[in-house]
Amino acid sequence: MTPQFPALPPNPPIILPAALHAFADRSIWTGWTRDAGGHKVPLDMRPAREHPGRDYASSKDPDTWVTFERAHARYLTKGFGLGFMREHDGYAVIDIDAKNLNPEESAADAKTIKRIETFIAETRSYAERSPSGKGYHIIGRISDLSLYDRIGGFKPIEGIFDLFGNSGFVTVTGQAINDYRVNDITDTVRFLLALVPPKIVHPPVGPPIIYGPETRTADEIVAKVLTHQNGEKFRRLMFERDIAWLQATYTIGGKANPHGFDHSAADASLAAIICNATRDRATAFAIFRKSYLYARAGDGRKRRTVAIYENDYLARTFEKIWAQMDEKIAHGRAVAEAFNTGVGHDQR
Repeated sequence: MTPQFPALPPNPPIILPAALHAFADRSIWTGWTRDAGGHKVPLDMRPAREHPGRDYASSKDPDTWVTFERAHARYLTKGFGLGFMREHDGYAVIDIDAKNLNPEESAADAKTIKRIETFIAETRSYAERSPSGKGYHIIGRISDLSLYDRIGGFKPIEGIFDLFGNSGFVTVTGQAINDYRVNDITDTVRFLLALVPPKIVHPPVGPPIIYGPETRTADEIVAKVLTHQNGEKFRRLMFERDIAWLQATYTIGGKANPHGFDHSAADASLAAIICNATRDRATAFAIFRKSYLYARAGDGRKRRTVAIYENDYLARTFEKIWAQMDEKIAHGRAVAEAFNTGVGHDQR
């Protein structure tokens, strides 16, 4: 006899506050769940027949996003909550993490909670409780889109305040704590960015490294790299649609997941191989566009999103890798010069 299990209770409905009604009809919504490592990951809320074998939504694939109505209908029986994907559209989110504060036992924590409350009130934009009930999200607009370039890549400010910019996923609970609309928070974002400790920039060692023009074609470079020591890895990232290998190699939350893989980590791995093969930006893009990872990220379906993926993400990734390579080369030259001139060595 087949055992009978009680049906799971449905998730409580999420009532979207008036401040977020303008977002409801936009196809930016997903669900979310937790992976094996406890991290929040976005869920594709389309019917299973529309995405066979895949449950996760991707920040690089708008086809995995739906309207609030569609996402909410599935959320009632799937996932832990709802959220939306951020695009390069003038919105930013301030994430306030207060889960480690204990105001009942610590006077310092009580003072910090009071400061958070004042901060939210003075920001004057829509704010709601986070899924944990111990944090807050402030959603607002920014009029200076160049601020996107400075958001990310740093630890939470004072261990509490974090900023989300023009891409990725943010949860929405609908548990509003004020009556504000989604207002301009440009000045507040600038204030928080001013609190970010400056990055330590090492001065350049010696003259800049000059590279000649690339004379090989993209196909010639690809053929050459395939013969290198990491040629098999390059082949898998470029041409294979081996999802099982990607899931095992580029894990989510430190563990292989049957429903997805860390697309950003795979992108960076392929970009590193390409950057070691050529210093020409146009050639690097031409090679990456031939890859399965590029096809999976957009496949030409959303021209605007693919353009952002290239210009805002891939271009930065290439430049960062090349800069790191130049720094290592310059450092190696400086060490060699110091050795040859006897600097730092006993000359007895």
